[in-house]
Amino acid sequence: MAWNEPGGNNRDPWNKGSGQGPDFDAVLKQFKERFARRGGKSNGGPQQSLGLISIVLAVLWLLSGFYIVDEQERAAVMRFGAYTRTAERGPHWRMPWPFETVEKVNVTQVRQITDRADMLTQDENIVDVELKVQYRVSKVEDFLFQVEDPDGTLRQTLMSAVRDVVGRSNMDVILTDGRQKV
Repeated sequence: MAWNEPGGNNRDPWNKGSGQGPDFDAVLKQFKERFARRGGKSNGGPQQSLGLISIVLAVLWLLSGFYIVDEQERAAVMRFGAYTRTAERGPHWRMPWPFETVEKVNVTQVRQITDRADMLTQDENIVDVELKVQYRVSKVEDFLFQVEDPDGTLRQTLMSAVRDVVGRSNMDVILTDGRQKV
């Protein structure tokens, strides 16, 4: 059953059928009065409120430093952008932003690079070569910081090495006996 059905029988629980929303100024004033009664008489005025608010914000900022590393992940902790340590699985704490940041990497995932290209053989034939390489990240810090684009670098290195091998081989060898070797 709808609260505000047509026909004038409005039974909206928030505005009691008055047709207007709640008076937020009155609600805020009531909240302030209740808070002042519970907290006693405040001698500090606005400074005490600002102090309390700043303490609450500082505690929340410090709590934002907690993070959890899953079983299949490792996390690189960076202080001001420079690598400091690798965190293993479980709960950890770091200095909150902007001092330290965390980047998690899945180390159990099998990553795959697939590439296909036409290549020229030694006997001047063109062969279509498709390659798939699978790997896992073993060292998080090397994966994140030693190479700018690990997948792109691996793809380029792979294609260069295969072009070298295909360029030194005859088409018959590549298509038959030497296929696995290539």
